[in-house]
Parts: sequence; structure tokens; C-alpha cells
Amino acid sequence: MKTPFGFRLLVLAAIAGCQSLAGHAATFTLTPATIPWNTLERVNLSVTGLSNHESILVEEFSDLNGNGILDSGEPLLLSFQAQDGEVPLFGGSRDTSRPGDEDGATNGLIRVELVLGKLPERNRAIGNYLFRISSPGNGFPPFTQAFNVTQASYGQSIGGKVMGGTGPISGAFIILMVNSGKDDEFFAGAVTDSSGNFNLNVPPGDYSLIALKSGYVCNVQTSPTVTVASGLNNTQNVSLLPASQNISGKIVDALNSNAIPGVQIFIQSQDGQAAFGGTDQSGNFSIPVTAGHWQVQPSEKALTLLGYNRTKLLADTTAANVSGLVMA
Repeated sequence: MKTPFGFRLLVLAAIAGCQSLAGHAATFTLTPATIPWNTLERVNLSVTGLSNHESILVEEFSDLNGNGILDSGEPLLLSFQAQDGEVPLFGGSRDTSRPGDEDGATNGLIRVELVLGKLPERNRAIGNYLFRISSPGNGFPPFTQAFNVTQASYGQSIGGKVMGGTGPISGAFIILMVNSGKDDEFFAGAVTDSSGNFNLNVPPGDYSLIALKSGYVCNVQTSPTVTVASGLNNTQNVSLLPASQNISGKIVDALNSNAIPGVQIFIQSQDGQAAFGGTDQSGNFSIPVTAGHWQVQPSEKALTLLGYNRTKLLADTTAANVSGLVMA
């Protein structure tokens, strides 16, 4: 899935400031802390004072309650490492789809650039997030900063509620899709508030709406469509069905069996139902579904960002839960 808008996320990481576990002193700043979802502006995450060749772990989480603190149960959305002076190569040339130390120097400073359009879809939705930078070798204590993706300044919108059964659903992922000729593609997204409400300012055009939330499934074949005219605000609710079964497993590196955390996963059934989840910090996933035959497929953007080929597995939950899947 694609979005026509992109921005570069700039991570400047090195260590200077307060005392860390291994004797480093460190400071961490994030500017700007708030951006609109269609921005081209760069975001700077800056940490100063790394040792030469030192690595950092960059993680992004969904801040579901918007309190600026990483609480238990808030999902991991992105995870990768970068090393001072190193960039990923493909065929001897810079692999621009993968993050690395863009200053190209072993100087105790890591500068990582991310493009919004290359990030997994959930990372681009309007909502509250947390970036955490830590040391894989415990060289310094982790730093966490709030980050917010907000409305664009278009003069028309799509808004409504995500409903499940008789009540609204908070924390649901709303996706606006546009037709690309062969298939529908991701255009913009949002996360519902505590009352299940969402609102997206968008250009005039035709959009289909999908909602995804752990514990529920969405019928993609019957998802509503909306034609947005200039200057008009449209209302469209989206309904979800409660899940009754579960698919769980793990995503690992095929060469060394290491767990791969922070991978976004889409699951779709033969009858058009869809579900959503991702791997945790141990590479495990557990996604509630309904009874049926399902295709389990990680986000192409998530795998490309981490340097992996796309793969998929099939799971049959017609009679019972499916567990122990290993996707390599």
C-alpha cells in the first residue's frame, strides 16, 4: 500500500548530557514534536555522545492514551538498529529503503533518515506516538519522547465512529483507501479517540474506509465508500465484528532464527474478512480472528524497511485456534 505524501524522519543519535549506566552522558531532543500527516518536513531526534561504532535501538510505540508515557500494553510499531558509521548496502550501493547512519562517518554520531511514505501504514495515522532510543549493550539509559501526527489543512473531511456491536470502539485504526487501477492503496489513516470518534481532513475524491482493531475483524468487501466534495464534511460510521478464534506465532530471520520485532501484519480470509496486528519485542504475534481460512502476511513496507523479502502463511481456524506458526 502506498501514500503519495512523504516526509523524512531524521534521527541524530549520539550521547552527551546526563550520566548513563556505562559512564556516557546523554541528552535527547525531538523537534518538531508535532507534524501534520501530509508534511514533507523533517523530524529531528537528537542524542549526543556515542562511542565510535556504537549501536542504537530505535523503537516507535503507539501512545494510545496520549499521556506521553510508555504504558503496559501499548503496541510496538517499529524497531530497528543503526550503528555508528554504517549504512546498509545492496550490490555495493546504498540501500535507500533501509535506515542507517547517513553521515557516513565513525564519529560517535548516528544520523538516520526515515521517509513517512516508506513506513508501515499504522505509523502514518493521525494519533499519538512515542519514540524510544536505547542501547542494545546497555551503554546508556533509554530516552522516550512523545511524537504526534495531526490533521492536514484541507478544507473538507471524513469523520464518524467505529462501532462494535452496540458500542463505539476506541483505539481503532481507520484506513482511507484510494483506487490505483489494479487495487486499493493506503492514502491516510487515523486512530479513534476514547469515544470511538475519528476525523480526517483530506483532498476531494473517492475513498473507501476500513477499520482494524485487535479483538475484531472487518468485512473489507462491504466496507463503506465516500465521495468527498470540496468544502464539505462527510460523516460515515464503520462497523467491526467481534473475533472468536486466534492465530499466533512468531516472525524470525531465516538465516539465524533471531526474532524480528515491530513488524506490522495484515490477515485476510477467503470471505473478505480482515484483521490486524504486529510482532512484539520478542517477535511474537497473536491476532484474534473469526472461523475460516486466513492468509497471514506482514506489511511489505515493514519488511522492506528491515531488509527482508515478503512472505505469507495460511492458517485454518474453522475448527480451532491456530498457534505456533513460524514465519521465516
